[in-house]
Amino acid sequence: MGSLRAHFLHKGDHVHVGHGIASERLTEPAISIEQLLVQQKLDKNIPILTTKEASEKLKRIGFTHAYGLSKWDAVEVEKGEARLRLTAVPGRHGKRGCRRCCPR
Repeated sequence: MGSLRAHFLHKGDHVHVGHGIASERLTEPAISIEQLLVQQKLDKNIPILTTKEASEKLKRIGFTHAYGLSKWDAVEVEKGEARLRLTAVPGRHGKRGCRRCCPR
């Protein structure tokens, strides 16, 4: 939840990103965190595709159809005549080389 809250800082607030580096929020968020759907209001039977780690966490809080995918796993879903194939692909947040200045 900590990283989610960083997205909802108010204008002028600062977030520390590591190694003495901070970033200042320049604008207000589009919506407040209170306006988001909270887990208590969500249908616990809704299908969710996510990472293996996140699916385990979701199952522990009562979500019954959380499917964890590893890199390059694929799932096909159908509804009526429509078919959709989803593939989990690796991702990188930030520009190449960002890890050197902001390691995990």
